[in-house]
Amino acid sequence: MKYFKLMLPALACIFVSCTKNETAYDASGMFESREVIVSAEYAGKILQLNTEEGNIVSKDEICGYIESPTQTGLKNCEIKSTAEGTVILRYAEAGEIATVGKPLFKVADLDNMILRIYISSAQLTKIKLGQAIRVFADFGTERREYSGKVSWISPQAEFTPKNIQVKEDRDNLVYAVKADVRNDGFLKIGMYAEVIL
Repeated sequence: MKYFKLMLPALACIFVSCTKNETAYDASGMFESREVIVSAEYAGKILQLNTEEGNIVSKDEICGYIESPTQTGLKNCEIKSTAEGTVILRYAEAGEIATVGKPLFKVADLDNMILRIYISSAQLTKIKLGQAIRVFADFGTERREYSGKVSWISPQAEFTPKNIQVKEDRDNLVYAVKADVRNDGFLKIGMYAEVIL
């Protein structure tokens, strides 16, 4: 008991110092990316599709060929990427028959991520378009800080999504906010992050 009384002030100091190191975040959310699905512009047999998941493609890059019937016979038509970015999903293979509009692959801009957060109506006065915010993402035991820029604020309220926590109760109405964050190569789609406004 005597030992415990001597240790009490030391334990109190440790508790206070730990509490001071905790950061109060204003909001949290998940990373998204701008994504484009490249679809077939012609009907026919896919002869080649030279994109794999993880490949980087440029806009208008030829990524394969479709053998399409025409009035004069068969013609090899180009499959072009309609966006620049990283191929994150491939929906088709060579040898398959494509119809016009069939999804072939999905391209995402992974260099410039979008963080979607939710704020309460009380926080609306703390945020505006173009505002710089501090973003924190966890990587196991390491936490990295990024700078973000508010690019969109929802004009209407919605109920708090199930996977998002805000300071107020979950039943309160919140506003969705998007912030642009430059990716250093570590940020991934669906990764959780916290924000200081």
